Amino acid sequence: MAESHECRLGFIIDFLSKATLIGFTAGVAIIVFLQQLIDLLGIIHFTNKMQIVPVLKSVFSHKNEWSWQAIIIGISFLVFMLSARQISLKKPKLFWISAVASLTSVIISMLL
Repeated sequence: MAESHECRLGFIIDFLSKATLIGFTAGVAIIVFLQQLIDLLGIIHFTNKMQIVPVLKSVFSHKNEWSWQAIIIGISFLVFMLSARQISLKKPKLFWISAVASLTSVIISMLL
């Protein structure tokens, strides 16, 4: 019989303040957003740093690499997926639309 080694450290989060958790979550969201700019703008040469200032400097210093095709495709799929999410929220019976929209976006973008 295999042993289970669970740490069960989830209780630690109870000791962190709500402001700390919100700040951490917002920081992670900003970092993920900035890293997604690479693909959205079609930038080839990008910094390996994760701080906000170096990433923004890298984005704006490589304007000549921005691809209008990548920007149009990225924004189009973003609008498509947000619209599908709104439909799913307004009509709960159509919950599956947001999942299908994500899968459809991935398949179509790979084909493009």
